[in-house]
Amino acid sequence: MTAVRHWKRLLVVLVLTGLTVCWVFATPLFGLSDEPAQVMRAASTVRGQVVGTPAGGPNTIVSIPEDLIGANRLPCFMFHPTISAGCEAPLGHDTADVSEETWVGYYPPLYYFLVGWPSLLFQGAVAVYAMRLVAALLCSVLLAFAFFSAADARGRALLLPAVAALATPYVFVYMATVNPSGMEMTSALCAWTSGVALANGPPSANKRRILARFVISMAVLAQVRDLGPLFAGVLVVVLVAWYGVRASWHLLRRRRVQLMVAGVGVCAAFAGVWVLTVGNLTFVANALPSRTGDFMLVWRSIQRFWHDLIQLPGNFGWTDTSPPRWVTAIGLLAIGGLLVLGLRAAARRERRIGIALLSFSFVFPVLLVAAEARTNGVLGQGRYWFPLIIGGLLLVAEAGGSRAARPSLSVWSGVAVIGIVVDVVCFQVALDRFRFGLGRPEITAGWNPPGGGDLWPVLYGALTLAFTYWWWSLGRPHGADARDPSRTARVAMRRLAAPVAWSAAGNGTSVAKPPVASSVAAGDPDGARADGARTDGAGVNGGGADGAGVNGAGADGGGADGAGADGAGVDQAGVERVGADPVGIEGPAPPPG
Repeated sequence: MTAVRHWKRLLVVLVLTGLTVCWVFATPLFGLSDEPAQVMRAASTVRGQVVGTPAGGPNTIVSIPEDLIGANRLPCFMFHPTISAGCEAPLGHDTADVSEETWVGYYPPLYYFLVGWPSLLFQGAVAVYAMRLVAALLCSVLLAFAFFSAADARGRALLLPAVAALATPYVFVYMATVNPSGMEMTSALCAWTSGVALANGPPSANKRRILARFVISMAVLAQVRDLGPLFAGVLVVVLVAWYGVRASWHLLRRRRVQLMVAGVGVCAAFAGVWVLTVGNLTFVANALPSRTGDFMLVWRSIQRFWHDLIQLPGNFGWTDTSPPRWVTAIGLLAIGGLLVLGLRAAARRERRIGIALLSFSFVFPVLLVAAEARTNGVLGQGRYWFPLIIGGLLLVAEAGGSRAARPSLSVWSGVAVIGIVVDVVCFQVALDRFRFGLGRPEITAGWNPPGGGDLWPVLYGALTLAFTYWWWSLGRPHGADARDPSRTARVAMRRLAAPVAWSAAGNGTSVAKPPVASSVAAGDPDGARADGARTDGAGVNGGGADGAGVNGAGADGGGADGAGADGAGVDQAGVERVGADPVGIEGPAPPPG
């Protein structure tokens, strides 16, 4: 890999970190679920109080400097979305130790060691923001690893858009605050993406990198939250069934793989021992009456799970602030659409495994919540089940995408447009909720983030566009199109504008589409490409195969694509060429066939 490609990967990490930093400062201190308790846990853990003094149930008492928490044990705006964050008292400057009660005292300690150390160097609000920034950087690296594995995979037609669709504002806001759910969600996304990317046999140069990312993310996933060992175990079982026992055993025969697996095993074993001997899986809520029937318990649990599911596009504050319903709807539509496309294209065996995992992702949370309902109440959040839910989507996305040699730009463009809309709207809604309070006149802000309320939306929008363009550009046309920037731009804009034009014509007005034949006859070389006549999976362009050197009515640009004019390889049956790497992220593409 060249130095340029390394720099491009670093640039992607920096852009993702920038997006997360925007959420760091757009969310007031203790403005997300459980952050006060998490800050107490992190500050006490790095001071040697790995658990603290038991205080009944999941609670423990720890000793931390008073200036880290002040009077903000339960924020005044919690569960009151119409109240701005300006009601909260600022943190003081008293560094004397005080005893505080945290309800996450039994969580595994890895995350808190990683993010809590800035509290030893700084004081007050600066210390809390510093802990957030450390968490933002670590989680951004894991999320970047997920995108890199999807980009390095051979069959990425649906895998990369699926990763982009799952990297929602809901994930970013937990990445940006002191809460292990952010690291759990990003490590799960990386582990699932890297694991399914290995199934399609990427080139050896990419395979080593993907395997390394898989091992790192699995080790993190197993240790950040109580259910981590279970999620990691489910992931391993599913991947073995996906690969097949013989292929899995062949992979395990390699010395390097054995060492990596042993490392993950040690991490998982430590986490399992911690959960069984020290941890506490108790949920805290209002218990249902003991006379409640089993059917009602299951029904309430199903309702709870649906409520958790619709949080995935975006949910902010103490689960008290949601984006407009249409934003949630199109976010879920993008995820569901990719799932349907993957299931339709996947082979029968792959489809069965994917459906089985999706079914388990629904049944397990429902039964777990129902089992706890009489003692601890019906409680859940989308982040609890995110590591499980995403597995089925990524599996079928990889299976369906690997059957198409080239991705469909219409799919990529649709996910890109929806992603931009959801990200920008959610960020503005969350910021306005904390500045003014929902439903209040936006005249005088009760709270403003550091740097002011106008800086962060502009920066977030610019970074969102830049990052979306990066992953979307991986699906742009190759070959002769890639050599002609003007043609690439025209084709890309037509494909990107198609979903928007279709949406604008939803009132019954049809969008006119020029015939392919007339475009070619008029001398437009893009006619056969831009107007939908191309079959991406089969490599057919306007009735002629690229591999045969025919493009529309004649040769493309005066020469045949398959005659060696396209970089270092031949484009036959739609297979990507060796050396065709427009952005420098992925390694060499596989040979034809």
